[in-house]
Amino acid sequence: MATEMVELENQRLKHLGFIQMAAINTLICVLNLYEYAKQNSGPLKSGVRTVEDTVTTVVAPVCQKFRDVPYKLLVFLDKKVDEAAIKFDKDAPSLAKQVVNQASCLVLKASKVAQTLVSEARIGGVPAAMNYAAGKYKDFILDQSVWIWYTLNQVPPFQKAAEVVVPTAAHCSDKYNHVVVDMRKKGYTGFGYLPLVPLEKIERTFNKKCVTEKEGAIAN
Repeated sequence: MATEMVELENQRLKHLGFIQMAAINTLICVLNLYEYAKQNSGPLKSGVRTVEDTVTTVVAPVCQKFRDVPYKLLVFLDKKVDEAAIKFDKDAPSLAKQVVNQASCLVLKASKVAQTLVSEARIGGVPAAMNYAAGKYKDFILDQSVWIWYTLNQVPPFQKAAEVVVPTAAHCSDKYNHVVVDMRKKGYTGFGYLPLVPLEKIERTFNKKCVTEKEGAIAN
């Protein structure tokens, strides 16, 4: 028993646990979506069951054979990440560490959102999960777009590139918004789950952030 506990502790993922959690959450979500589609397949339901039986017969032995391989691979990679993290923490400059910390925060947020998405799918079904995902996606677009564009705008070489890229990106986003709205009006319910890119809100938030940073610089 003690040996098993030590082995389990050694195999616990220190850095890559979110990958395992995300895989489980994704699998649950996909299974829920599949079950929803199967139950609404009408006269095709019997055919779906026949395919299910065939796939299970062929795939199950293969899955059993390789059942432990992905986790063992994750354990190996996790140890390598740990070694690299120790070296990075020792030698990297402070700016690089700040960037890594911000990326880690994004990963944790993504994992929490995935767990909430699964809960929404279990409680309210697929429509509830899709609405939740759309709302979170819109918030992510706004927050990350402003942060990324503002940060890169401080780099002189990027300022020149932005003069070309930004109008093109805005034009494509605007066309996307028009297509989504048009398809909603035509009765395609699936497009109701797609969020619009909040172009005006991004611009207002970006300008507000620039003003705040300038005022802070003047005060200092």
